[in-house]
Amino acid sequence: MNFSEWQQISHAAQLGNVENARALKTEENHNSWQLITDKGVYFVQTTFKRHAPFLMAQAGNLTAIAQTQTLGCPNVIAQGQTTKTAWLVLEWLSLHNTGNQQLLGQQLAALHHHTGKQFGWQETNFIEQSIQYNHQLDDWAAFYRAQRLLPQLRRASENGLAQTAVIDIEHLLERIDDFFVDYQPVPSLLHGNLSITNIGFLDDGVPVVFNAACSYGDREMDIAMSELSGGFSADFYSAYQAAYPLDRGYEQRKVLYQLYALLNAFNQFGGEYAQQIKMLLTLKKTHSL
Repeated sequence: MNFSEWQQISHAAQLGNVENARALKTEENHNSWQLITDKGVYFVQTTFKRHAPFLMAQAGNLTAIAQTQTLGCPNVIAQGQTTKTAWLVLEWLSLHNTGNQQLLGQQLAALHHHTGKQFGWQETNFIEQSIQYNHQLDDWAAFYRAQRLLPQLRRASENGLAQTAVIDIEHLLERIDDFFVDYQPVPSLLHGNLSITNIGFLDDGVPVVFNAACSYGDREMDIAMSELSGGFSADFYSAYQAAYPLDRGYEQRKVLYQLYALLNAFNQFGGEYAQQIKMLLTLKKTHSL
């Protein structure tokens, strides 16, 4: 990014005169920056124009969460494109790694009380760099099979996941309805990518979320992903349970939900995630329905 491009972005977003742009993080499809102008400090994500839908989806996800007035997230200031680059400008927040996890649990429960008419989302979006399909359905098990696990499994098979693991997951998908015989989830608004790395805390301890992959789905997905990533305290889980208790069958179903996150990680990074998938499937066999 040269100075002329930053000036174009700043002018289009009405951010003032550019003083400095500092690279924060470089990823495969997008970069993150701190942009300083004479009007303030901003967080900016940029990518090639062909990846513009990724940033558009991020803006939509954050806006959807903000509208619930439950979990805090950065305000979306502007988005657009230059000749070469797609960009998204967010509010700059000074964040810390620790804070009020009890409040985080309460606010996540409040988010999950916002429900839709069907499972899915109004558009295709992304979980990290992977496409997340969201064709809306009334049947959660059918949605989760077709829109979540199957696309990731096909990619994983193409990317070299062991055939034994592929077969085990296919067998799991054949009996996915068994997990929902006595449990019918409502379409809750999900963060969709709830790892500890996608959460920060303001100076006063108030939690803030980002890098969301929103959809309406079983709220157990967010809890299962949080357990997989680690870093969430006992205060977080006890506060969530007090506000919105989980169904007793959660321990059986969370394997399904963690499998989605691990398949996605394998498809992006490979390596150790193949072993984690194997361990999860082994655990499932020892705790079968």
